[in-house]
Order: sequence, then C-alpha cells, then structure tokens
Amino acid sequence: MILVLLLISLSIYAQSKKVFELHLGGTKNDRAESVQATNDGGYIVAGSTESFGAGSYDAWLIKLNDKGEKEWEKTYGGIHDEKAYDVKQTSDGGYILVGYTETASNGGADIFLVKTDASGNKSWETKYGGGKNDVGRCVVQTNDGYLITGFTQSSGDHYCYVYILKVDLNGVVRWEKTVGGGDDASGNFIDKTKDGGFVIVGFTKDLSAGLNDIYLIKLDAGGNVSWEKIFGAGDEDKGYCVRQTTDGGYIITGLTRNLGAGYSDLYLCKTDDKGNRIWEKIYGGNNDDAGNSVYQTPDGGFIASGFTTSTSSFADAYLVKTDYKGNKQWDKTFGGALDDWCGGMALARDGGYVLCGYSKSFTNGEEDFYIIKTDPDGEVK
Repeated sequence: MILVLLLISLSIYAQSKKVFELHLGGTKNDRAESVQATNDGGYIVAGSTESFGAGSYDAWLIKLNDKGEKEWEKTYGGIHDEKAYDVKQTSDGGYILVGYTETASNGGADIFLVKTDASGNKSWETKYGGGKNDVGRCVVQTNDGYLITGFTQSSGDHYCYVYILKVDLNGVVRWEKTVGGGDDASGNFIDKTKDGGFVIVGFTKDLSAGLNDIYLIKLDAGGNVSWEKIFGAGDEDKGYCVRQTTDGGYIITGLTRNLGAGYSDLYLCKTDDKGNRIWEKIYGGNNDDAGNSVYQTPDGGFIASGFTTSTSSFADAYLVKTDYKGNKQWDKTFGGALDDWCGGMALARDGGYVLCGYSKSFTNGEEDFYIIKTDPDGEVK
C-alpha cells in the first residue's frame, strides 16, 4: 500500500511539474524561432520547415497544450522560401506571425505578415518590401494594428537600416521609418512600454565604435524616436531581446565580443528608464555563447536563454538565472552529441520556462524543432 501511494504521489508530482522535451519535424531542416504562452495555458511555436509545405521552406506554426501535446499545425507559403521569426497571440484569440517571403517578392526577400484565427487558419497574409532584402524580425499588436521591426536594404543607398513598420488590423501600411544603418543593421525585438510607447533592440554599424554595436531605441505612442542608445566597443555586439522591468528601466540580452573570455559571450545589460546603463554582465566560457531572450522573474531577478558552445564540442541550449543585480544563481544546458540551439523563450504559468530552437542531436532528419519545458529551477526531470 505504501509503495502504491508513493507511486501515485510521484505521478501526481510529475504531472504537476509538466516538464517535457519535444523534437518535432520531418526528414529535412525544421527550426523553431519563437514561442509564446497562450491564453488557454498552452503554447504557440513558430519557425520554418523544409520538411512540409508548398515550397523549399515554409513558415510553420504549431499549437501545443500545457503537456506539450500537439493540438494542430499549419504551414504558410508558396513555391519559394518563407520563414517565420516571431508569433504573438492576438486579442481576438488568433495569431500574428512575421518573417520573410521570397515567393512573388519585389526583389530578394520581402517582409511576410500572416494573420490567423484561433485554429491557425489563415485570415489574411501580406508582404512589404522593395528591390532588395526586407525581413521582419518581431511584431507586437497595438490598439489599432501591428508594429513590426526588422531590417531593410531597399532604401536605395546600398545600406542596411533598422526598419519600423506600422500597419492596421488588416495589414494596410500606416507609416514606416528607418533608423540606424550601415553595412549591417537590424531591429531584432520590439516590446510595448508602460507609457504607451515601444522599445526596440537590435544592432547598427553606422553609429558604432567599431563593428556592430547594440542599438536601443525608445519610441513614443506615435512611433517617434524619443531617444536612442549604443552599447559596445571595438568588436562585435548585438542585441536580440529587450523588455521593460518593474522599475521602468530595461533589461537587454544578446552577445558581446568585447568583455569576456570567449569568442562571444551571453550579454545581459540593465538600464534605467532613459536607457542609461546601470550594470552589465557576461555569461559563458571560452567559446561562443549568446543570449536570444530574457524576462524579469517574479523574484525581481532575470532569466535569459540562448546557446553555449563552451560546455562541449557542439552547441547546447543555454538557460541562465540571475538575481536583480545580474549575479548568476544557476545555469543549465540542454542537448545531445550534436548542435542544439535555443532561439525563443516563454514564461509558463507554473513558474517554469519554455524554450524553443532546433536540434541536430535528436532528429528525424537534419534539424528538428526542439521545445523544452522546465520547472522553475530549470529542470526537466
């Protein structure tokens, strides 16, 4: 009887933790880029698939329940490449995803925006771009439409710029602007701020001290630039995610090749509400490490995800928990004998973390979607 009760207790405990590792895909390359917790307690994951769909690559959207079981999946695209880099649930219960398309583009790649209903059925899709490459990296819903950031090479002067595009609820362009620039530039993440405006992080070479520098841009509610900040030195620095913190400031993650012992390190930077740096920290080892997503945690600290090549000969998904000053409390790696990479992260309702990326270690083909749900301590057991 004691043994039976113990087994039941262990089963209930495992179910309550709801941890899992998934490898989803076909015989070719399939890579997840973005994950978000949904209103029903599940998760929506977006990326690209070469295994399924109509073209070489198609955007791929997968809906999971809270246990990691697949509820549905959809592909979007034509005969050429389409990739999704970000997905958000919309106020009507549907989804908005952004990336790029090469099918019937105006030249090179065009920004690809797809709106779906709650079951992933396409409501509409549209594209934006000029004669060269234009790519959407992140999208947020506003009260009257959507705001997109990414990059454009179609301005006519052979340079690359951070691109900011406002569209209405049907995808019709309301305004657009370019900022930063140089041989290489991109807006990689956009988030809403408490004052009704927005904050963007990415990188730019035009304003930098050397190679690319982290580029932080604050917009007001109308999309006007309130201020901009540069973080970096002589080597390469890139920002991949920014979120406003409870004190009104911002937390940034990305990579730096200026501060650490390795070729690149996962970078975490805390600023005040004007973008002035309060502290910066690096995490990693002697090889490549980078951060792709960050959140403030309920205890006031931070959780950052990305990848590391400093713990093995290949890349592993990487999760770092810090206190409110950026001091590391713990870190975890996930993966196998080959490359395993983490791109996006979401906070789960139970205090755990959901990571998404790709795996070459556990695959049906070349790369598969790699989705990891941990407990609050970063464990999956």
